[in-house]
Amino acid sequence: KAPMAALRKCTDDLVKNWGIDVEAHRTLTRPATPANNPGRWIKSSDYPQDLLRRGTQGLVQFRLSIDENGAAIGCDIQRSTRPEGFDTAVCNALMRRARFEPALDASSRPIRSYWRNTVRFNIGR
Repeated sequence: KAPMAALRKCTDDLVKNWGIDVEAHRTLTRPATPANNPGRWIKSSDYPQDLLRRGTQGLVQFRLSIDENGAAIGCDIQRSTRPEGFDTAVCNALMRRARFEPALDASSRPIRSYWRNTVRFNIGR
């Protein structure tokens, strides 16, 4: 029990640091939900051209901060294979194209939240 409680506290502190109301987030009636197709947020034209020419592939895990109106207000890279060009391409594309229905608290009021996912840059054969 003690290790799990310590892990929960650590996670709560991290989420608070992201600007999230942890208590309200525990009782969401709806998480932040994509309002448009996430499969269209990153396009082949977003592949960094210099990395494409070199045959570099990559994997980028990201977190978007979503405000009370469902707008993406921040993009943070959680993990990446690098080079950094992939990170920049992901955040630039997501901030332009990602749209959300905001998270709703226990009273169905919109609240700030987040959404995490991964983008894979592959070169087809």
